[in-house]
Amino acid sequence: MTTGFKIRDLSYIDLIAQFPPRQISNETELLATYAQIKNVLEEKLTVDSKEYLKILCNLAYDYEEISEPIPELKGRELVKALLEEDNIPFENLIPIFKNESELLNYLEGKQDLNQEQIKKLANFFDICEEELKTIE
Repeated sequence: MTTGFKIRDLSYIDLIAQFPPRQISNETELLATYAQIKNVLEEKLTVDSKEYLKILCNLAYDYEEISEPIPELKGRELVKALLEEDNIPFENLIPIFKNESELLNYLEGKQDLNQEQIKKLANFFDICEEELKTIE
């Protein structure tokens, strides 16, 4: 009786011998892992190489989640980020405010949102109103 995983061919063992998967602990190791992923992707993918790639990608993902957390944006900073991310001209928000001056005052931190503006912005960006209510 055998236990464990069935090795389909030597390519899996060869890949592991060439670049053993290990927990990534710094940027240099991350870059080396990316390079190995690129090398494997340049070859014809087999079942074994796909499994090996999954391991490397999971290791890279885990490292990035710990070392490069995505900042949690709220309120004004969230609005600015959404405008930039989606390449939306800030002028598209003017209908939510009385005029361009009021919009600019909000974006510059000189003015807060009222309840009606919060609702309209949340609807415009399709986000929860609570994300805009944060005191900054």
